[in-house]
Amino acid sequence: ITSDTNITSSGSVNNPIAGTRYTIASDFTGNWGVSGTITDIEIVVPSGRDWNGRLNISGTVNRLRVRGSTVGSHSGGTIRLGIDINGGGPNPINDVIFDGIKLGSTDAAFEYNIVQSDVISRFAVVNCQMRAARSSFIGEATDCVWAGNSMIAGAYSSGQVTSGVSGGAQWGLRHGG
Repeated sequence: ITSDTNITSSGSVNNPIAGTRYTIASDFTGNWGVSGTITDIEIVVPSGRDWNGRLNISGTVNRLRVRGSTVGSHSGGTIRLGIDINGGGPNPINDVIFDGIKLGSTDAAFEYNIVQSDVISRFAVVNCQMRAARSSFIGEATDCVWAGNSMIAGAYSSGQVTSGVSGGAQWGLRHGG
């Protein structure tokens, strides 16, 4: 990592500079994301941080890590509306790691998955706490690692999610292909 940038509100960065660490530096409501060519990017959600929004990742991805305060432990804050990874079809998505963060979801269309993605090569979800009104993951990936996670998917009271809940038990992990 060669530079640090603090994020305090919704928005996006197109073609981020390789080697940049983005830190969610305050609690805020709204979506934030990176797009274009994404190489050697780290997004940190520190312990205690409560982000009421969605992380959007789109474009060509090579080495992206979204993590908590301490690598390799349950140490991060919350992204309430989950993460959407979208390569936009032909764009490759490689080497993606989610480590030590808390993820939630709503029950709205296309936002009900904690992690919704295109095909990812080399994908790891470790040390995360995930609670979804529907599926915890839907998408396609090769060379996947899921380890040390706590996952709850399916119906529970609307007070426990960020939006109303409908339906019953859902898939925990669902391969889209």
